[in-house]
Amino acid sequence: FYLNKFFKYSCLVYFRNPETVVLDFQYSRVLTWLNPENHLTGIRVTKFNGIRQQVDDQLSKFIPIAPHHQGLITDFIYSFIILLFHHTLFINVRLSQTSLPMLARFEAETGQAIDYRRCGYLFLLTNEADVAAFRRNVAMQHRLGVMTEWWPGDDVRRRWPQLAANDVLAAVFYDEDGLVDPNGVVAGYISAARRLGVQALTGVTVTGIERVGDPGRVQAVHTNRGRLACNLVVNAAGPWSGAVSALAGVPLPITPLRRQMLTTTATPDLPPDFPFVIDFAQSLYFHREGPGLLTGMSNPHQPPGFDEAVDEAWEMIHMTAAIERLPLLAHTGRVAHWAGLYEVTPDAHPILGPVPQLAGYHLVTGFSGHGFMHGPVSGLLMAELILDGQAHTLDVRQLDYARFAEGRLIQEYNVI
Repeated sequence: FYLNKFFKYSCLVYFRNPETVVLDFQYSRVLTWLNPENHLTGIRVTKFNGIRQQVDDQLSKFIPIAPHHQGLITDFIYSFIILLFHHTLFINVRLSQTSLPMLARFEAETGQAIDYRRCGYLFLLTNEADVAAFRRNVAMQHRLGVMTEWWPGDDVRRRWPQLAANDVLAAVFYDEDGLVDPNGVVAGYISAARRLGVQALTGVTVTGIERVGDPGRVQAVHTNRGRLACNLVVNAAGPWSGAVSALAGVPLPITPLRRQMLTTTATPDLPPDFPFVIDFAQSLYFHREGPGLLTGMSNPHQPPGFDEAVDEAWEMIHMTAAIERLPLLAHTGRVAHWAGLYEVTPDAHPILGPVPQLAGYHLVTGFSGHGFMHGPVSGLLMAELILDGQAHTLDVRQLDYARFAEGRLIQEYNVI
């Protein structure tokens, strides 16, 4: 933003990480004094405690601000900093806001039914730290037009007496959230793609990604069925995307992490509008699935790896917690159980876009639990990035591959 109206200076404020602000001031005399080569010079302000005074102190070293204007300029910069601080979560809201309508019109566009159900998501909060964090998140969501509801604990207990919720301090609920059939979504996309001429190969193992030149360009993909010449590769291999990327010589910070769940026999005492419930502090969740429930709980001590066998011991821990939260589960049986893999990045955000050091190589991976929700818009964004060189639907530059090397990680709070 520009301060030229007052002092003929221009100033850019941006983030290196959630606890560091860098202020770059571009003014010919100042830059010449600071850096004879006329490069932008950073003034780093670490920690947000006392940031107003720190900004004042740093500005006074380089810019002769009149005393009666100093508070004005500091307030201006401080307000912009706070806006950017909340932006680290804006991207997930925007991805969801764009994906949900795509799923709502999915059957009309593809002809494939996906059992789209709006049941609402209910987050139960049982400690003061989570209450404070969710209050900030709800305020941010309201600014973006997502009218999440804030419920006191008594409202939860009155609305859903089936829950054992004496320890619930508050909850957040958004009635537009819902569920769809993932098999239907995959089948719909594949069928629609084939109608448009796409050849989908199944049961094929990728054994190598051929590159040519320096710094390098994609030239072919090698498989157990032969070589496929190409000049563009999109790595959407989820938990296996790190291993696939290694074939291209591109290190990828993706960790596969097991998550497991089960379905139960019928729960006739639950009303049909029972929401998707998330006990946030325990990473425990359950929702209606057929005549019964589907439930899961994340193991905070789960070692990384590709093991997709169900951990029976953890299942007992999970179900003990689930029954304590929803006692009627004690009267149900298990219908099925299974495990799958999350694809986790260091900041729990996806990686979207090209890899600068290997032309023709693109990434859409690392969703850390949000992949199905954000899958539709991610496909759209990748098409824009590949065809037009930039995304138009949303600005996703902060989700680039380079952020890990440059220390621009984004921290997500709501991961289960």
